[in-house]
Amino acid sequence: MHLSTTLLNEYTHDDTNSHDALFLAALISFGPIVFKVAYLMKKWGIFQQLEKGSYTEQELAADLDKPIYAIKILLEASLTVGTVKVNAQTNRFMLSQVGWFLLHQPVVAQNMDDTEHLAMPGLDNIEQSLLTEEPVGLSKFTTKDNIFDAMQELPRKIQECVETMQHFFGSYSMKDALPIIFARRPHKLLIIGSQKAECELACVAYDSQVEVTVIDNPKHIPENQEHIKGKTGAERIKYVSCNILKGDQLPQNETYDAIYLNHVLGSFTRARDMQILEGLKQLMSAQSSMFILQPL
Repeated sequence: MHLSTTLLNEYTHDDTNSHDALFLAALISFGPIVFKVAYLMKKWGIFQQLEKGSYTEQELAADLDKPIYAIKILLEASLTVGTVKVNAQTNRFMLSQVGWFLLHQPVVAQNMDDTEHLAMPGLDNIEQSLLTEEPVGLSKFTTKDNIFDAMQELPRKIQECVETMQHFFGSYSMKDALPIIFARRPHKLLIIGSQKAECELACVAYDSQVEVTVIDNPKHIPENQEHIKGKTGAERIKYVSCNILKGDQLPQNETYDAIYLNHVLGSFTRARDMQILEGLKQLMSAQSSMFILQPL
C-alpha cells in the first residue's frame, strides 16, 4: 500500500495511549447510536441553540418545542462523547469544540448528511454486500445495480445527497488536481463522468488550448450540455454517450494525451474496475497519462 508521508506513521505504528484507545473502542461499540444522537442534536437545532449561549434542559425544551425527556436523553448522551459540556453548579449546557466542528466544518457536515441518507439505509445489508460484491442495500429503492443508473428512482433526499457529495468532493479536490493533470500540457484530455459540467469547465478555464472529451451516461449529457452553454471554452468540450458502468464499449477511434477519473473507481467490484481500466487503456498511447482521484 502506498501511503503519504502524513499517513505513513499513523497507519503503520500503534502508539495510541491506553486511555485514548479505550475511549475510541467504547465510541466504536456505540457508533451508530452516537451518530444518531449527534444527527438529532443538529437536526433539532440543539447544537445551534447552544452555540448562542448556555441553556438548561428546560429552557431548550421550551425554546425548541421538544419533550423534556428527549432533550434530557440527547444532552446526557452528548456529554459522554464530548459534543456538549455542562456547568455542574447551574446545570446549564454549552456547545463544545467537537460540537462546533459538527456544525461548521464542511467535510464533517457533508459526511453527516451522506451517512444519514446514503449509508444508514443500506447498513443492514453490508455483510451480504461484501460477500456478494453487490450493492444489496440498493434493492430497497431500485432494481438497478448501481446508484448512478438508479438516480431517477431514488427518493429525492438521496438524489440530493449524491449530487451534493459529488459536487462537494469534486470541487474540493479540483484546485489541487488541475496542476497535476496539466503538468505535461495535454492537448487532448478525456474525462470519465461529469457532475454539472464542473470538471470540464474547470479544465478549459485552466488551459486555453486543451480539448476536452467527456464520456458519460447518455441520460446525463443533455443536462451537462446546458451547463456549458455560453461559458468560456465551451467550444472545446464535447460529450460522448457511453455508459461504462453497464459495460458499454468505449469508442476506439482516437487516443488521448491524458485521462482523468474522479471518484469513478472503488464503488464497484474489482473486476468491474479492471474492466473499465482495460477499456481506457485502449485509448492511450505510450506517452499518455492516466490520473485517478479516489478518496481513501
